[in-house]
Amino acid sequence: MTRWPVHPAPVPGEALTSWLRRIAHRHGAEVQDLVLDLGYCLSCPEDLDTVPPEGFIDHLAARTGAATDTIRAMTLNGQTPWLLDQLQPAAQAYTTYTRQLTVLLPPGRRRDRAVDHWRPWAPTDAGQHPWRPYEHLTDQQQTQSLEAAATAIHLLETRVLAGLGHEAALFLPPPNMTRDPGRPHQTMDPTALRWQEIKDSLDATVEEARTTPETARRLFNFCTMYRGEDDHIVREVRGSFTKLGIPLEYLSPMNDPHRL
Repeated sequence: MTRWPVHPAPVPGEALTSWLRRIAHRHGAEVQDLVLDLGYCLSCPEDLDTVPPEGFIDHLAARTGAATDTIRAMTLNGQTPWLLDQLQPAAQAYTTYTRQLTVLLPPGRRRDRAVDHWRPWAPTDAGQHPWRPYEHLTDQQQTQSLEAAATAIHLLETRVLAGLGHEAALFLPPPNMTRDPGRPHQTMDPTALRWQEIKDSLDATVEEARTTPETARRLFNFCTMYRGEDDHIVREVRGSFTKLGIPLEYLSPMNDPHRL
């Protein structure tokens, strides 16, 4: 099967009949003429956008050089079950697809619509703008889209624009959840707390004894209160004082500032 003299490449996201119309226009013909040339006769060429006849895609690929997978993706049948669960639309398919995420309007403000059959992509020559992915837009169009979305979100966040839909609250700023931290929760039992207080007091006394002879002597007398006659205990305490940085000369009565 020879190729058609002119066969422009399909546009991403384009419906099959839209592509065929562009090819037919380049040849000064109609879509029906192309279909007949492929050996088919259809009463409604628009059915090609849903389920083309068996073998149609293979013949069209041979005439245009386009890959069969590319052509199949231009039909609803080629988008099932990835885009559509099934070719026959469910009763609430249109309503679910267009209104399941409501932001501005609450449910019930628009009349439900029944869809007897899927309506594929609008052809580019039907007076409508074809759908294009965001990445395929120009830099200016991408910037304008982002600015429009940011403006709408800002108006919702500042409550200038009231969102009455179920998901409108997602655009509101989160509530203030800060709390007064209060006092830390006491996790130590009373006995452990008391011992901690004794340790803190002893540490403060040792710190003062390092620079105050009177405090050093009082601490020494406390440590040897019941064993002052035991030379071994006295040597142990004096050795501990040295390790703690308490001068031993502070223990001599000669360093008493009150001594005459």
